[in-house]
Amino acid sequence: MIRSEFPQTESAAKLGLVTGFGPLLPTALDSKDVLFIVMGSAKQAHKAKLLTETWLQWSQGNFFIFADAADASIPLITLPQLENKPSRDDAQYRQFYGSQWLISNKSELIKKVKWFVFTDDDTWINVPAILSYLKFFDHRLLLSIGYIWDDMWVTGWAYFTGGGGIVLSQAAFLSIIPSIFTKECPFQ
Repeated sequence: MIRSEFPQTESAAKLGLVTGFGPLLPTALDSKDVLFIVMGSAKQAHKAKLLTETWLQWSQGNFFIFADAADASIPLITLPQLENKPSRDDAQYRQFYGSQWLISNKSELIKKVKWFVFTDDDTWINVPAILSYLKFFDHRLLLSIGYIWDDMWVTGWAYFTGGGGIVLSQAAFLSIIPSIFTKECPFQ
């Protein structure tokens, strides 16, 4: 994202006044309101298995782990454009292709989910803490939460680093994901 495109707001608490959605008051969130989209790999399948045995249990099964090979026991999911592409460079696309697949094949789920969390298979997440934090934000707004690298690779550009996790509101997810890998996307 170009730095000049960042919304200039004094406070997230004032977003309700700007958008007309009303004040930002805490809303009840259930773990089914959050979908976890995890980048996994067949080579490191043990990491994904640990996630399913630990913090992903809090998600009530509301997660997808996209990898370069399928393994139903974990469960790792692969897609034709991901299969047998184990390199680190190829791994960077797994969540995006997976998200586009979700929009096409799991549209009823996507309509129900308020927040999308992108994470790697070596990231540990405190799900109750995320739910507690996200309840103060309106998922209908174009919101993204994560660590931003500013001027790291290209002067004047800032973007999220995905390793620590990225959270997108439903509105942001539905705005961004369909245009990835199309003419609309500036990063082809």
